Amino acid sequence: MKNILFFNSNYAWGGGEKWHLTMAQSLSQRGYKIYFLTGKNSELEKKVHQLNFKSLSLELKNFSFLSPYKKNLIKNFIKGHRIDICILNLPRDVKICCALKKKLGNVKLVYRRGMPHPIKANFLNKILYPKLDCIIANSIEIKKSISSELPMLKEKVQVIYNGVEKFEVHEKLVDNKFVIGNLGRLVEQKGHHHLIKLGTILKRKQLSFEILIAGKGPLENDLEKSILVSHLQDEIKLVGHVDPKQFLKKIDLFVFPSHFEGSANAIIEATQMGIPTIAFKTSSMPEMVKDGETGYLIPPFEVEKMADKIIKLIQQPKLLEEFSKKCEAFLNQNFLHEQKITQLEEILNEI
Repeated sequence: MKNILFFNSNYAWGGGEKWHLTMAQSLSQRGYKIYFLTGKNSELEKKVHQLNFKSLSLELKNFSFLSPYKKNLIKNFIKGHRIDICILNLPRDVKICCALKKKLGNVKLVYRRGMPHPIKANFLNKILYPKLDCIIANSIEIKKSISSELPMLKEKVQVIYNGVEKFEVHEKLVDNKFVIGNLGRLVEQKGHHHLIKLGTILKRKQLSFEILIAGKGPLENDLEKSILVSHLQDEIKLVGHVDPKQFLKKIDLFVFPSHFEGSANAIIEATQMGIPTIAFKTSSMPEMVKDGETGYLIPPFEVEKMADKIIKLIQQPKLLEEFSKKCEAFLNQNFLHEQKITQLEEILNEI
């Protein structure tokens, strides 16, 4: 079995960190020897220590690939533990490992990318990125973006969607009040301000509804003020950090007005619970939502049309139930964790 290093220097916790930790645990269960390199004092470092994986923690920045001291520490850790494959998370992780490629010998470099933005065709990237042995994208949209400016990378890219465990029955499908849920970090990208406009439209239609927004982030105070100014404090609630599964059990419909996503974990988790999703038709959303079957895709930022679809589902509860039932087949076809770990294992054994 191969020795695998999950190299993730990010300090915050997000989808990439969750993927690295989950895949590491699954590969460990399949007999692989797992190691980590994490950002110093990062959330991932704390979780890795709790799981007793051998690790190295460093403070890395965008220009750390120019530091002989840090490169030497990384090289010695990789060589000392006879690492066969490094799975990288951030562009700075890519730069420092690709800069070390010759000194690492036969170590394979795999970059897992979840950002839906092109890799810029600058001088440095043209030198370093071709040294990667494989790139894993978590959506077809990201696969396209990776090679849009660096076409020489196209043949290196393979797609592995984010995965979850088996389908779970969702018990709540409307009682007296229709509950709309949203789950995500409170940042501009996620488009939470559209939910306030949505609330205004639904309230004007005199519907019985509630919008629950789960998550924390820098826009929390701004959203609270907007909710008050719009007189929606009875209809829209910011509920902070939550257990995703427990939160999803409380809602009837998942509404995700994000402006762009690599592969939205929140949508996949809603699908896992049999909860239909309404999202804007942007970036990878058509891969996450089957329009007219597991939810609806709305032309970007047309909140009035989003409201129309929600009203339709409120008025036709049987249609909501049909969408819910179709979530299981969609999940089984595309997003089961066991399928994803097997895909990853096959890639790691081929490179």
